[in-house]
This record gives sequence, structure tokens and C-alpha cells, in this order.
Amino acid sequence: MWGLQEGVVLYTSSEGNNSEKSASEGLLLTHEITNSVHEGKLVGYQCLDCGIKAIEVQAYCTKCGSSKLRIARLESRGRVLAYTIQDVSPKEFRNDAPYAWSVIELDGGVRISGWIASIKSPHDLPIGQRVRLIKSKKAEIVFEKILE
Repeated sequence: MWGLQEGVVLYTSSEGNNSEKSASEGLLLTHEITNSVHEGKLVGYQCLDCGIKAIEVQAYCTKCGSSKLRIARLESRGRVLAYTIQDVSPKEFRNDAPYAWSVIELDGGVRISGWIASIKSPHDLPIGQRVRLIKSKKAEIVFEKILE
């Protein structure tokens, strides 16, 4: 689910103090992010130089190249940009098919992929549909439609 670079991972505390960590320690940070998803929260990184936020585990900002990154809370609501409906699914999702594997733009601009259960046709999930992250023990990020 999360990318991890080999070698050294730069970790910046919420106060902005940099320290290098080994790849195995970077893996621990990846687990922190994954665990937050299971609790219904999204945690990623924010560049202290340009302010961009991202969810990928990274050593440098993808926009400006800065190594000054800190862990940051991301929005848990957004809108559907694109999706594909999956009728045939892996074992873990068998009871949830059909479902939509979706690209979500979170409030705040970060784009992330995740899935939305019980989507049988395009009529069930219009582009632009508002969604929110939900608590789940599934291996992936799970959203549900916000009914307004």
C-alpha cells in the first residue's frame, strides 16, 4: 500500500527537527501511517518549505525537493475523481464485490486511491461524489459516500 525507499529515510518531527532513520525505522513510520488509516484518520507528510502535503512515505518533497518534511494530518473527506467497478475481487474483498476502486481528491488537494463498497453501476457513484474515510481493518483505504 505504501512505497518505501531503500536506505535512509528522513524523518522530521512535528517541530521540524530532522533526523535520519534507517529503512527499517522508516518502515515503522509506514506502519504508523497504516495504523492511522485503520482508525479512520489519514496521516502523511507536509513540506516545511513549500507546504505541499502528500501521503506517500518519502525522503524529499516531490514539488520542491526539500528534505524538510514533517508528519501531518490529512483531510479524511474528499470527492471522487475517477473509478473502476470491480466485479471480480481478491479474497479479502470477495464479500464486498462489486466495489469501486477510486481516485479521491481530499479536501486540501491530496489525491489518494481507495475503495468504496457496494458500487454496482456508474449510476451508484457519480464523478464528484463526496466521500469520507471510514475505520476499517482491511488492507486498503476504505471510503463511503456522504449522503447529503
